[in-house]
Amino acid sequence: MTEFVSVVRGVGGYLPERVMTNDDLAKMVDTTDEWITARTGIKKRHIAADGEYTSDLGAKAAKKAMDAAGIGPDDIDLIVCATATPDYTFPATATVIQHKLGISRGAAFDVQAVCSGFVYAVATADNFLARGKFERALVVGAELRWQKIKLVELAVVAEELAAVQAAQDVDALVHPLAAPLPGPPEGHE
Repeated sequence: MTEFVSVVRGVGGYLPERVMTNDDLAKMVDTTDEWITARTGIKKRHIAADGEYTSDLGAKAAKKAMDAAGIGPDDIDLIVCATATPDYTFPATATVIQHKLGISRGAAFDVQAVCSGFVYAVATADNFLARGKFERALVVGAELRWQKIKLVELAVVAEELAAVQAAQDVDALVHPLAAPLPGPPEGHE
């Protein structure tokens, strides 16, 4: 069986406009900039606006990746979205991003593996591309934590963000993005 190499053609990112500093956070909960910085290294975080969803972050980053890759909506036939904070339980956030980008064909689904989700999404897309099941994939990683956490947890929460890569297959015999992805069962504790 012929396999193809996945090549990253474009990368895009998006951060919400609203910024919350540690000093801003200290006005809301009992903490200080020094305490947060010493434990996390975080000085500020980007917070989505009211009414801004995970799919909005993902679609904005995806558009930048597609522009960087020189591809349009008709060129994408697979979207894999890594998120632990989907817009809805169903449909998948990837399908919402698909709609927002005007992509009218192909598969779109979510992968939920929290911190390692983007790595799993890249590996999943790579495997589909390597076997010739799809021609071009859009891999999206997007998280929207602000609306889903308790105020006391804010001190250690990182930024809301979206990162994307657009990949395209190329004739070859190997696929270097594929990697073993172990997940020890005791990791849930």
